[in-house]
Amino acid sequence: MLWRVVWGLDGPRRARFYDFVYRPRAVFGYLADLVRFRSRRYLGHIPAGGAMVVALLLVLAATTTTGMITLAVREGEGPLAPFFDSTPLATVGAALSPIRAARADEDDDGREGDETRKPGREIKEVHELLANLSLVLVLAHIAGVALASLAHPENLPRAMWPGRKRRED
Repeated sequence: MLWRVVWGLDGPRRARFYDFVYRPRAVFGYLADLVRFRSRRYLGHIPAGGAMVVALLLVLAATTTTGMITLAVREGEGPLAPFFDSTPLATVGAALSPIRAARADEDDDGREGDETRKPGREIKEVHELLANLSLVLVLAHIAGVALASLAHPENLPRAMWPGRKRRED
């Protein structure tokens, strides 16, 4: 991710963010035209592709961050562990144990080591949600590349690797 951010700030013209980050109106207009197979062809990123790059970078950064926080809070490991001392969480957890025990009696399904009793459960759930969103975005990206390849008869995956498209329209 860091490499892509650096590449987006200091890479070749078509790889830079200023070249392909469009306003939401342009992105949605392009998508509407794309599904009708009448979208304009771009030499660089298409508006939807630029939006996907930004969305993937943000979601992957959030997924990574919440994963490191979860690791630090629950295991006391990882690069963020020094910032998340587990002792206060254990103290809070011990203080809340009578409340949790009462709740567990109400809706306990008999499982040992219930996930709801572990510290950092909420951030872990956010992490899992973000990881699933990442997968959805990747699938949407692949589908978008396939659709754009059909709409503009060209092999976009082949153009992505060297970063060049054919010039003629």
